[in-house]
Amino acid sequence: MERRSALAVLPLSLALAAASSAQAGAPDFAAGTLTEIRERATAAGLGVVIDFSTDACAPCRRLMAETWSDAELWQWLDANALAVRIDPEQDEAAAAAFDLIAYPTIVAIDKHGEEVQRLVGFRDGKTMREELARVLIAAPTGYKERLQLAERLRKDGDEAAALEHYLWLWDHGEEHNRGFGGVRVSFFLSQFAQFGKRYPPALQALEQRRDTLSQRVLGGDTSYDTVSDMVHLDRALGTTDRLSKVYEQVPPEKWAKERIARRVILRAVTEALVEARRYEQAASHLDDALADFEGELASPAMTILPDNLKRQMLARTIGQMRAPLEAWFGVKDDERTGSLVERLLGLKSDDETWMMILRAAKRAGHDVALHDYAVRALDELPEEDHARIRGLLKRR
Repeated sequence: MERRSALAVLPLSLALAAASSAQAGAPDFAAGTLTEIRERATAAGLGVVIDFSTDACAPCRRLMAETWSDAELWQWLDANALAVRIDPEQDEAAAAAFDLIAYPTIVAIDKHGEEVQRLVGFRDGKTMREELARVLIAAPTGYKERLQLAERLRKDGDEAAALEHYLWLWDHGEEHNRGFGGVRVSFFLSQFAQFGKRYPPALQALEQRRDTLSQRVLGGDTSYDTVSDMVHLDRALGTTDRLSKVYEQVPPEKWAKERIARRVILRAVTEALVEARRYEQAASHLDDALADFEGELASPAMTILPDNLKRQMLARTIGQMRAPLEAWFGVKDDERTGSLVERLLGLKSDDETWMMILRAAKRAGHDVALHDYAVRALDELPEEDHARIRGLLKRR
C-alpha cells in the first residue's frame, strides 16, 4: 500500500518548511489538530504515534534531542504511522482525554483507531521503533511469512519480539494454516527449541506449555492433541524421561479410551527408557507396545491404502518396534524376542528389517543373539547386502 505523505495535506509553504526541517534532521511531526491527524491516518491506513511531552521535563527534552532525531525511526514511521508531539500543559483537553499520569508518554494508535500501547519514559530510537513495530505492524498469519518475520527480528537482535511470533505460531498457527500441523511439531518445533538454546526465555516458554499440558493429562485430559503436543514438546526439550511418570499416573481406563494417544506417549516412554538402557523398566510397557503394534497392523488403512502408501506405512510401523525389540534383547527374554523377530520378518524380510534387528541386539549387548541372527541374515539375504551386515559386526 502506498503511504499518503503527511506533507501532502499541508499548504505548500508549510510542506516546504517541514521538508526542509526533515532534511536538516529535525523531527518531522505531523501538523494539525489531533483529530485531523487521526482522520488523515485512518484514511491512509496508518497508525498514529503521540508524544505527550513538556519542555520542563528532562526525559522529554532528551527524547526530543536523541530519539526524535533518529533517522531510522523516522524512516520506519514514514511507512507505518503519523507522529505528533503534544504539550499537555498547552493542550489540557488532549491530556485529560488520555488520562496521563507521567511524561513523556508515547501513545500508539493502530490503523483502526484503537489505542494499542503506552510507553512511559525515555527510550532510544531503536528501542522505540522495535516497541512500536510490535503493535502497529499487522503480522502475517501465513506460517512461512510469520516465521520469516520472527527470524528477521531475531537476527536484528530483537529476541523478545521474535519470541512473540514463535509463540503465536505454536499456539495459533494451525488455526490459520491448514497443513501446518506436521510442520508445527517437527521442523518448526525443532527450530523453536534451537532458538531457546540461544535465548532462555524461549526455552522457558516451551517448558511452561509442556508443564501446562502435563497437568491437563494428569487431570484426565488424555485427548490425542493434548498428549501429542506434550510428547513433542518433551522430545524437543530433551525431557522424555519424565513421560514414564506421567503415563503411569494416569488410570489405565483413561488410556483405554484414547488408544491413539496412548500409542503416542507409550512409544515415547519406551524409546526414552531404551535410549537410557533402562531395559527392565522399559520391559514393563512392552505388552502394551506390542498390542498397539498389532492394532496398527490391523487398522483399515492397511487394507484400503494404495500399495505404495501401504508399503510406506508398513515400514514405518515396523521401524517403531526398534525400541521394544532392543528392550527384549536387553532383558535377555529370548522367547519373546524370537517371536517378535519372526513376526517382523514375516511382514518384511528385507535388509532394512534385518539391520534393525541386528542393531537392536548389538546395542543391547546380546552378543549371542547378534551372532546367531547375523549368520541367519547372511544366509537369507542376497550377496549385495552382506557388506552392511559385516560392517555392523566389525564396529565396536
